[in-house]
Amino acid sequence: MMRNRRKIMKPKFNVRVNHASGRTFSTDVEIGKQVVSLYMPYDSAQHQYLEALRDHDRIVAVMVRELRQIDAVDDIFVDPYEVSVYMKEKNSFGLRPRWNEKIDQIVKKAFQARYDELHPNRKRLAIEIYPNDRFRGFATTFEISNSRYETFLRPLRISSVEYLHKVGIDGGGELVRIVMQIPGVTQVSIQPYEARVEIANAFSWDELDDNGKSIVDNIVEAFKKVFGNNIAISNKQ
Repeated sequence: MMRNRRKIMKPKFNVRVNHASGRTFSTDVEIGKQVVSLYMPYDSAQHQYLEALRDHDRIVAVMVRELRQIDAVDDIFVDPYEVSVYMKEKNSFGLRPRWNEKIDQIVKKAFQARYDELHPNRKRLAIEIYPNDRFRGFATTFEISNSRYETFLRPLRISSVEYLHKVGIDGGGELVRIVMQIPGVTQVSIQPYEARVEIANAFSWDELDDNGKSIVDNIVEAFKKVFGNNIAISNKQ
């Protein structure tokens, strides 16, 4: 007997190539809060992030910061239903840079984040109990990592930064950093739709801290802080 599969809804993602160095991405969800915003190339990435956060919100701000981390990106325009990105005419070698497909991925991720925000019933987090009580699984219906599988041990080291970027510095990477700060957590493994957390032997998942929260409570709070409060929590059957 076949089970009915839940249809995963996605926002529209249309791409219009303006010329070799520019593309316009359109969607059916409102991505920008202002008519047009222009982010000039001479500003720093941090300044761009703060400007976007002030004028729009975290979704647009994260998108702008990630786009600014691509050296060849010149201008970014944000419309209510469109994002246009233009690359520099010449790179440091005097050559026209090739279009970076990572730009498409960053914008598409922002469109999906906005869609998820407007359709909260799609975002679910299921907590799984393993036979080994030192572990808990946190399975999601939304993507939390850009990497196939990464494992982080306490304490995080400078060498961990590269892998946090692979996971997604403002998504799964931020989640790992927050969870690793929870007393008792010794390891976090993360993949696109699941995170697995290990605690030390002397700790309990249910014991409450000074704020009246358990380790599970704090991990759930970390998910909501990074991916939004509109997440339904359940136990995995």
